[in-house]
Amino acid sequence: MADVYDTTFRTLVYKCSSLVLPLLNETFSEHYTGDEKIVFDQNEQMIEMPEESVKKESEEKNKSSDAKSNKYKERITDTNFTVFAGNNKNYHLECESKPYSTNMLIRLYEYDTQLALRNSVTEDNTIRVKYPNTAVLYLRNISTIPDEMKMIIEVSEGTEAIRNVNVIKMKNYTAEEIIQKKLFMLIPFYLFNYEKQFQECNDDPEKLKVILNDLRYLEKELCALVNQGDLDPMHLKAIGKCTKAVSDQLAQNYDNVRKGVDDVMLGPILDLDIFNDYDEAEEKGRKETENKYLLSLLNHVNSGKLKLSDAASIANMSVDEFKKASEALTSH
Repeated sequence: MADVYDTTFRTLVYKCSSLVLPLLNETFSEHYTGDEKIVFDQNEQMIEMPEESVKKESEEKNKSSDAKSNKYKERITDTNFTVFAGNNKNYHLECESKPYSTNMLIRLYEYDTQLALRNSVTEDNTIRVKYPNTAVLYLRNISTIPDEMKMIIEVSEGTEAIRNVNVIKMKNYTAEEIIQKKLFMLIPFYLFNYEKQFQECNDDPEKLKVILNDLRYLEKELCALVNQGDLDPMHLKAIGKCTKAVSDQLAQNYDNVRKGVDDVMLGPILDLDIFNDYDEAEEKGRKETENKYLLSLLNHVNSGKLKLSDAASIANMSVDEFKKASEALTSH
């Protein structure tokens, strides 16, 4: 089951892609205007596992089931895409709700190396690989989260290539800064700034007002931008729905907090008929995403990178089901 916070992050990036540009400006000191074209790459990476790892996993699985261990492991990035603006740049963004772990750096290295290889250029006896600009959004206020992360790659004796991984901390942004810097895609995660105070706010209406007043300010500013024509109304709805999704998960044990968030963030959008068409488009988009994922697995099979049985297993299908679904897609 996909993590609610990861899903929220991906939804905003893919469905409201223009909202990611201000975040890039903030994180990488870019100067995007909002008119740039964004092209998304597939976010599934098939990584070949070392033989010892495959053998160990297979042994562990055989203790409890007859499931076979795959030689290839699927790694799913939160988002990776290219911004076309003269000097085209590749980006890889991750959203993390867990405490910092060195495993994150390992995952990022695996992801980024696969992305670099996919976008590599070969000519005669030379291959040029270009790593993406990478950043991680940490949602929780945890003291062990570093201000920056690095990958040091020893390319030869005494020579090192250093890659910086930017760290975005949700706790560093106030409601006012989010509006000033147009970091609207951070709004659904704003509740993380108050997570440690949920119990007090749930029990004390006056303390709850502090959270709700911040959200009312954000909601008021977003509605004003919609009325001015500076924010797509569909983006307003997406932000409201995503905020509810985060609230339902993060504040699941605090009924008063959840109800207050719903009243503030969903209130302005419930009566807009224009969103009926948007809901239909969302359903269509989910189906298109599933089809794209299936085609990606099929391409791995056709190129010899993945066995048919492994692809079917990853897709949670039998081999026959995978074949039928693939034939249905390719016959159109």
